[in-house]
Amino acid sequence: MLICGSHTMTKLLRTSGIRFMDFSQADAYACRFPFLTMIEFPMGAFDLARNLPLHPVHTIAPTAEELVARDSLHPALSDLLIEAAREVHSRANILQHANEFPAPLVHEFRISDNAERYYKSGKSFLYPTLPFWVVSLADRVLVMLVPLIVVLVPGLRLVPGL
Repeated sequence: MLICGSHTMTKLLRTSGIRFMDFSQADAYACRFPFLTMIEFPMGAFDLARNLPLHPVHTIAPTAEELVARDSLHPALSDLLIEAAREVHSRANILQHANEFPAPLVHEFRISDNAERYYKSGKSFLYPTLPFWVVSLADRVLVMLVPLIVVLVPGLRLVPGL
């Protein structure tokens, strides 16, 4: 059964016969198995009036949050997908801290070069002012031109001496 969101968990906690399992060794599980995360629900986290849960509960959850795309995905779309995921999923809630997802963490799949570039340098300042395709093209050209200029400038200084 997949449990998503604090609303669903609150409903489950209020259901008779259902309780959360408190893992006293939740930290140890998270250390031993990198795909697991320890989540602590403090007393009253789901319902302050009824004080649910009645005591702090330590749980473990799999880290199942990965954005996966084919190699054939256009590099320009990579930026847009990460930005959209950030807008939707970056807010804090009872299950996650702010900006926990998406994040450049390596799990089962390697992070693409385009995603790595986005996480390092962020969204280009040109996006709000120019059309998307122009900004995307300019970003790719700059990535190629900067190293070329770094090599050519010292090389051109040697030409008059030759």
